[in-house]
Amino acid sequence: MVRAQRRRIRASGVRWWPALGAVPIGVRIAGLLLRTTLSSRSAPRPGPGAVVVLGWGFEGDAVPRVLAGRLDRAAAIYRAGSAAGQPPLLVLSGGAAPNGGRTEAAAMAAYLSGLGMPALDLVLEDRSTATQENLRYSAALLADRAVAPPVVVVTSDFHVWRTAALARRLGLEVQVVGVATAASLRIPAVLRELRLLLGQHGWSTAAGCVALTAALLCRPQRAPTRRTQ
Repeated sequence: MVRAQRRRIRASGVRWWPALGAVPIGVRIAGLLLRTTLSSRSAPRPGPGAVVVLGWGFEGDAVPRVLAGRLDRAAAIYRAGSAAGQPPLLVLSGGAAPNGGRTEAAAMAAYLSGLGMPALDLVLEDRSTATQENLRYSAALLADRAVAPPVVVVTSDFHVWRTAALARRLGLEVQVVGVATAASLRIPAVLRELRLLLGQHGWSTAAGCVALTAALLCRPQRAPTRRTQ
């Protein structure tokens, strides 16, 4: 029976083995979704020396909901550290100024000041325009101030995996914690992160895509059968 099934599979012209190369894609998607779900539940390490808040693009003067969630989480970590006698430094990282207005870092500082965060504990990193720059420039500011670890990086849940991967690539020892994102915003954000992750880990994923395409396209043409009279 097994041999008969194998003959039927061969006769159907399906080349299933190249599809195995698409496994890395599925693994990355599953991993991203799992980490997105769990990251907002992770607790930061106690007593961080600094909390780095990653910026989020915005228009106008209002802080968008995604960025407000990150700042609220950072403020909660600050209050916990302050209550324990170890208030962390708050590094606000974001330099993209929409329409020539104030930078993301400046907008974040104004928001946290409204929550009662002391100005002396706010450090603005206002040059970065991408996640890797957020991490690199913030690390340089902390090194200049000789801030002791641990260092916590606050971002959105969908952004945790890529941020942690970039931190490892830069040799930074940080804990990345995520903030829960509304479902209406999470889905397009996860798709964007997946696209960026595929670019960041392009070779293995590209191979999977090619193999999947080959599995779908490389079906041999079967010669038409002739009926015998």
